[in-house]
Amino acid sequence: MKQRRIIFLLLAAGFFFSLIPGLSATDFSGIWIVKKDKYQIVVNKSGSGYSFKKISFWKGKRSEHSGTFTVRGNRLQIKYAAGTTASAVIKTPEHFVESSTVNWEKVKNSTDFPSFSISGKWKHFNSEIILTQKGNTVTGKKMFNGKVMSNYTGLIEGYLLKLKEEQQGARPMELSLLILDNSRILFAAGWGPRDNLWERVKP
Repeated sequence: MKQRRIIFLLLAAGFFFSLIPGLSATDFSGIWIVKKDKYQIVVNKSGSGYSFKKISFWKGKRSEHSGTFTVRGNRLQIKYAAGTTASAVIKTPEHFVESSTVNWEKVKNSTDFPSFSISGKWKHFNSEIILTQKGNTVTGKKMFNGKVMSNYTGLIEGYLLKLKEEQQGARPMELSLLILDNSRILFAAGWGPRDNLWERVKP
């Protein structure tokens, strides 16, 4: 009798979660970003679940991790191709929390990367950044008090912006940034009450 009651409660719980508005019928495919770790996730519908690719740049090298997930009530059950597993809480259909630093935020309903145009002047604290984009390649320089402090070369892949910063007398630095839109580039997340942004200077 006790065993039947447990089975009934489990079935009831599954039925309850299946009725959560916006989850059971929601299509989670599209493009997601994780601001803290600066990577983008391309999610595709696959059978009864989803497949995904996490793409990032770290120290100048492109990194890609693939996996699958299924939706169970208000959670994702995630399985990475490397064999590790994880879970994530569905806060909203556009926000998953995999961990304290891994917050998936949906930015596009399709898996086609947007075309950004980031040529122009940008402001970062007291510095001015001048970027020139040709296709997916980017060059630029950082200015401070009218003087060139460093030079940039890099490329764009979707929402990701990879830059190598070179300045005289110092070792080159590899930067990984996220393009939020044509007016904001995320340089670092979580440094204060506001995200640390490069903001476009209006003509």
